[in-house]
Amino acid sequence: MGVLHEVTELDPGRRAVTRSLTSWCPSWSALTIEALDPDSCRLTQEFWADVPAGVHAAQEQQLRDEFRQRLESMTHRLAEWAAGGL
Repeated sequence: MGVLHEVTELDPGRRAVTRSLTSWCPSWSALTIEALDPDSCRLTQEFWADVPAGVHAAQEQQLRDEFRQRLESMTHRLAEWAAGGL
């Protein structure tokens, strides 16, 4: 299973905004990296979607769960990288 995204905004090394091309509703994500000092940075991951009026609560919850799963996957990969596993 995969997700197809289109990059809609790019500031190399700092920020990328993507639009999902496979979601059932318009949705986007943004990844921002902000340098804090020479040895650290802040990474911010955002997700948002335009859910049509009248959508069943179960569909909305499924979208929230998908976003949460992506965040958990990213957190896991970052922890592996920090431990030297990647």
